[in-house]
Amino acid sequence: MNDLELKNNLLEKVETTFLKTIERFSLLSKGDKVLIALSGGADSVLLAYLLKKYKDNSQVSLFACHLNHSLRGNESLRDEVFSRNFARLLGIDFVSKTVDVKSFAMEKKLSIEEAARKVRYEFFEEVMREKNLNKLAIAHNLDDLFETMLYRLLKGTGVSGLIGIPVKRFFYNTSTEIIRPLLFITKESIVSYLKLNNIDFVFDSSNEDIKFSRNFLRKNIVPLFEKRFPFFKERIVSLYNILWDEENFWLAELSKYDKFVVKEGGDFKILKEFFKLDISLPLKRRMIRNVINNKMGINAYLSFDTVDKIIFSLKDEGSRVLYFSKKIKIYSNYGDLVFSLPDENQKDENTILLCEKRFAFNGFEFQFDILSFEEVKNLNFKSTPVCLYFDATGSLKFYLRFYQNGDRIYIDQNKTKKLSDIFVDYKVPRFKRKNTIVVFDENNSIVGFILPFVLSRVSKLFYVNENTKKVGMLKICG
Repeated sequence: MNDLELKNNLLEKVETTFLKTIERFSLLSKGDKVLIALSGGADSVLLAYLLKKYKDNSQVSLFACHLNHSLRGNESLRDEVFSRNFARLLGIDFVSKTVDVKSFAMEKKLSIEEAARKVRYEFFEEVMREKNLNKLAIAHNLDDLFETMLYRLLKGTGVSGLIGIPVKRFFYNTSTEIIRPLLFITKESIVSYLKLNNIDFVFDSSNEDIKFSRNFLRKNIVPLFEKRFPFFKERIVSLYNILWDEENFWLAELSKYDKFVVKEGGDFKILKEFFKLDISLPLKRRMIRNVINNKMGINAYLSFDTVDKIIFSLKDEGSRVLYFSKKIKIYSNYGDLVFSLPDENQKDENTILLCEKRFAFNGFEFQFDILSFEEVKNLNFKSTPVCLYFDATGSLKFYLRFYQNGDRIYIDQNKTKKLSDIFVDYKVPRFKRKNTIVVFDENNSIVGFILPFVLSRVSKLFYVNENTKKVGMLKICG
């Protein structure tokens, strides 16, 4: 096969895969108004290019947007300018926005990754609402899919979680959809297609930083698979199709029980009668995940142990919180299972709002103060098993609760560690761990923890530093 034939084969394979993905998963329909997330990188450039070709033979309209995260200086500005010019070249309307993600992350006490994702999707939602668009096209590719599946396997996941990146899903709790037409095309094919067509794109240097787990997998682990099992990505596509069909089978089964799921305002409720039915435990598990991921549109992962604990903790009397995180609150209400979004003023009954005063909690007397940095700048801010110092500059409220399984704390700007693993590192006996007290803010970000007279830690995001204006101090008295 000569070079021209190889080139034509590659071009045809990429375009055919793109079109078959749209058809197989019903990603686009006549009259759709599509927002393209255009970063300027190879993936999003190909996505915009192929959607423009698709548009010429269909009846969909396109709009492109770009968010400048202000994280890479001139490189970020270069990406924005390139994206605007490329959209203009394709004849696609374009809008951009600049956000100081680093400042936002510090203000909200989030990691850079979390903050970037939050502002990015808020921007997408804003543009879609203003322009009355109903589809959001994102350029995840087959390499991204495999990395996500591998990452979830390593962290622990079930069949639904193994899907990794859904080829389409609802955009939060709305009727609009996120679609990923490039999900079964490799990065290598994407770059080759663009080069063969003399289409420029930009390179994001942050993708080389292996301190991020996904970059580590991409740079160090995936090449080992490629060398040992050269056709493994094709097997991933086959596995994905099987998992997708299985998932849709279960969704069809669950739809038979829709009468047991009630929406009340922004909350959802699974009626207690559902859990009393003579049905399998896997079906009950999937109903809980279905409400969270599909009904509410929340990308939250609950372990099998957590889901089972929720199911077996349901009782007909009283009301109590069964699960609480940044993304969702789940509680029983006289046997019904209620799902709601966390509210800064609505914490569970085992949580107290910290005020500047003395108070008792779990048999200990505490003193909580928020002080100006100038008042205490000469102190040693190293936390001890009886005192916690933290940056209180960007938060309005702080809360106290007991340690929960799965709690994580930032040990670096973009790396978390389970408290349970920290306990193991310091050989803390299991029977003592239940007395651990966790401090968190109105965004449900964990500030730090104290295991009285044994151990304490402050999240890296809440370290006192030269930019701190207010210092929070929580200490055990007496």
